[in-house]
Amino acid sequence: MFKKILIIYILLIYINNKNLLLFKNKTYYLIPFIIYNIINKNGIISKILYLFNYFLLLKIINNILFILYIIFFYFYRNKSIIFIFINYNYLYIIILILFLFIIIKFLFKNK
Repeated sequence: MFKKILIIYILLIYINNKNLLLFKNKTYYLIPFIIYNIINKNGIISKILYLFNYFLLLKIINNILFILYIIFFYFYRNKSIIFIFINYNYLYIIILILFLFIIIKFLFKNK
């Protein structure tokens, strides 16, 4: 889990350097928090930081979906745009629900 989060953050920093995301997220200051999460797995602070990590992942996924939406809009602009827009919204809602389940599972794991 920690390796996956670290890889995602490294990829995010690389994407920020390449200016591929529409909404740039400066994530350099988050690296100490990740190291703290690896060292201290229990406690309130690490749980809050985990929540912050999941919300940041949601923001990254939202950016990626928005870029995909623009690409689909460019290639299929003569076809039904509303269908693509609805698909984008449903994808985002499904991913949001999945991340909420992950957060709830993490918060109630110790009880």
